Amino acid sequence: MNRNLRIKCMAAMCLGCGTAALSAVAGAAEEAPPREVVRYADLNLSTAAGARVLYHRIQAAATRVCQYDAVVDLHFMDVQKTCYRQAVDEAVKQVDSAALSQIHGVAAQQFASR
Repeated sequence: MNRNLRIKCMAAMCLGCGTAALSAVAGAAEEAPPREVVRYADLNLSTAAGARVLYHRIQAAATRVCQYDAVVDLHFMDVQKTCYRQAVDEAVKQVDSAALSQIHGVAAQQFASR
C-alpha cells in the first residue's frame, strides 16, 4: 500500500477511534464509531500554508465525527471535547509532518490555556 493511502486510512481510523467513548456514553456501544477520511493529496505539507489547510480539515472532520446532537449535560460536553482532542491528536500523529505537528502544538497550547 502506498504511503499516502496508508496515512489517509490511518487518519480516518484515528478520527473514528476518538469517538468510541462518546458512542459508549450515548448508549450506542454496539455500533461502529463514525469515521471520516481526510484527504490531502492536493496539499504540499512541506509548506506552512499546506499544513495549515490540512490542520483545518482535520479539525473540521473531528468536529463532525465527535458531534453529539443532544449535548445538554456537562459530562457529555467533556466527552465530546475529549473525543475531539484525541481525534485531532491521533490524526496529526499519523500524518507525521513536522509542519503539521508544529501547527498542532501551538493550537493545543492555546486550547489548553482557555
